[in-house]
Amino acid sequence: MADTMIDAIKRRVSVRTFSAEPVPPEVMDAFRGGMLRNGADLFGNRPRFLVIDPREERLGETAGLFTYGVVKNPGFFIAGAVPRGPGALTDFGYAMERHILEAVSLGLGTCWLGGTFSRSAFSRAMGLRDGELLPAVSPLGIPAAEKSLVDGVLSFAARSRLRRPWKEIFHRGRPGVPLSPGEAGAYAEVLECVRMAPSALNRQPWRVVREESADVFHFYIVSEGGGGEIRLPEIDIGIALCHFELAAGALGLSGSWSGKTGSGGVEGWTHILTWEGR
Repeated sequence: MADTMIDAIKRRVSVRTFSAEPVPPEVMDAFRGGMLRNGADLFGNRPRFLVIDPREERLGETAGLFTYGVVKNPGFFIAGAVPRGPGALTDFGYAMERHILEAVSLGLGTCWLGGTFSRSAFSRAMGLRDGELLPAVSPLGIPAAEKSLVDGVLSFAARSRLRRPWKEIFHRGRPGVPLSPGEAGAYAEVLECVRMAPSALNRQPWRVVREESADVFHFYIVSEGGGGEIRLPEIDIGIALCHFELAAGALGLSGSWSGKTGSGGVEGWTHILTWEGR
């Protein structure tokens, strides 16, 4: 039986070293079925995703899907594309993380790759269309019993299991007033799932302000400037929003997203979305 999404969020780690054991066909069938069920976005950009088998002859030798030695023995890859537009990268992060958590719930290993892969090779394999971006991919397979040396070094460099403390991420009423787990009430575990969300270099560029007297949560990005066309913090906030929504649903906490803004963030904070609990 597939685990709940909260279980998957807690179990998810970055896996770059995979067993040579093939993924059972029934597991891949279940994963593909989950991809169909999980088709969702927040801003209407409709990302599309493809499971790529690097062994397929039509993709050529090793599929040309180079990951520069970062990934070993991947069974498959998940690749995704999204049309350029407002909120596109956030939609991509939100949708891709739903697929990754589905894979984790089925016992598969995954790893967000935002830069250490051949974008041109994956674009060809996916049939990237005019006006689309290919922001990230993930390997997919049975995790190996032991990490490779490269995998271990990268995990250490990314501080993969470290997370910012609550007082830095979650605020009560206004920025600068820390929100404690006790004050979060029924949403404490939901916010902990947000805190556990992966992000580029583990920077966790999101901040959340809960209104004083209501289950209303305003999500912001902390601006870091620059970033080019594929701005990783915008993907990261989509991942955080995904964790919040799935964890709230698993706990029976109903609500919806809106563009409502609160009392205001601080300089360098950009409001993305607000969850209004019911």
